[in-house]
Amino acid sequence: MNYWRYTGIFLGLSIGLPILLELFNTLTGVNLSSAAVAIIPAFVAAMIEGQSFARRNTRLPDKSETRAFARKATLIALAITVVVSGVTLATQYTGDPILSDPIFFVIVGVISLFFAIITYFANGWFLRTGARNEVKRLDRLKSK
Repeated sequence: MNYWRYTGIFLGLSIGLPILLELFNTLTGVNLSSAAVAIIPAFVAAMIEGQSFARRNTRLPDKSETRAFARKATLIALAITVVVSGVTLATQYTGDPILSDPIFFVIVGVISLFFAIITYFANGWFLRTGARNEVKRLDRLKSK
């Protein structure tokens, strides 16, 4: 697996998707932003990695390869999310009294744990989905 590609795609979408949605909101007045913006980058990056794996190996990743990828990719996603969230908090909410409340950090911790669990399963699922679709596509091309 190419973790640099995963990181680049995840980082690009983590930064670019909210910007595009805000631009769309500004131009049309329709707000499409939601919590899904936090998880969509993992979906897309894992799907692309699955497709790449299938092109390179002409097979699906086995369960151990899928779990190893999901673990490493989840750590990458968490690290990027922590940095992006930290920058956002530092630039937009400086001096906000909620940041000095300990319950805020408990809530952030619970949300982060939930995000990590969802991201882990999404990375594995979309890695295999991307690989499965690519293997089917390659099989169709061979049969023609």
